[in-house]
Amino acid sequence: MNLYSNETPPAVAWVGGSSPPSNTYTSVTSTTLFDSLGNEHVMSLYFIKDATNNEWDVRIQVDNADVALTASQLLFNTNGTYKQTTPSPITASFNPTAADPMTITLDLSQSTQFGSPFAVESLLQDGFSTGRLDSVDVDNSGVILGIYTNGESRAMGQVQLANFNNTNGLQPIGNSSWAETFGSGPPLVSTPGTASLGVLQSSSQEESNVDLTSELVSLITAQRNFQANAQTIRTADTVIQTIINLR
Repeated sequence: MNLYSNETPPAVAWVGGSSPPSNTYTSVTSTTLFDSLGNEHVMSLYFIKDATNNEWDVRIQVDNADVALTASQLLFNTNGTYKQTTPSPITASFNPTAADPMTITLDLSQSTQFGSPFAVESLLQDGFSTGRLDSVDVDNSGVILGIYTNGESRAMGQVQLANFNNTNGLQPIGNSSWAETFGSGPPLVSTPGTASLGVLQSSSQEESNVDLTSELVSLITAQRNFQANAQTIRTADTVIQTIINLR
C-alpha cells in the first residue's frame, strides 16, 4: 500500500472502540480472517500519521474490537521506501469464541510513503474457510490435486509409472494386465515425464491409435492372398491326380 506523505496528523488522539471517530485516524483498510473453526472475522487496520516525519502508528481491530499489539509504529525512509516496524514484526493476539487463540502477523514491508493518495495495491492472507472435497484433478506429472469448495487445493498424492528393460518378457494375465517375470526384469518406477516414461493426460479417454481403414485394406489383401494360395493348392492337387490317373 501507499500512505500519503502529505497527510496532516489527526487533531484528536486515537480512542478506539467499536466505531472509531474518523478524526482519530488517517487511513483504514480491512481484510477477512479465519479462525480454527473456519469462521470469518473482519480485521481493520488503522494508520495514524505521527507528528514526526516518516512515522505512522498502526492500530488493529477485529470484529470492531481493539486487540493488543506488540508493535505499533511504521517507519519510512526519506525517499518514501519502507524502513522498518518498531519492534518487528507487528503482531496482534485475538481470542475468537470457541476456537483456538490466534496470533496475527502483519507484513508491511512492501508499503511506501509517497506524495500520492492512500491506496492498497495488494492484500494477501493465508487463512481460508471450511471446505469439503469437491473434485479431483491430475496434472501431466501425475500429481493428484484435491479441489475444495472454499477455493483451496491440496496435493493428495502422485501417480507413478513403471517401465521394464524387456517389455516382451512380461507375462499376460488377462484383462489387459501383465505380470513381471524374470525375463522382463524388475520394474523401473518413476514419475510421469521423467526418463523414458510418458506423461499423463487428465480427464481424457484413451482411444485406439489404429488406422481402421488401413487395417481393413490389409485384412482384405490377406484374405485375397489366402484365397489365391488355396486356389493354387487345389490346382496343383488336380494336376497331380490327373498325372496319377494317366499312369
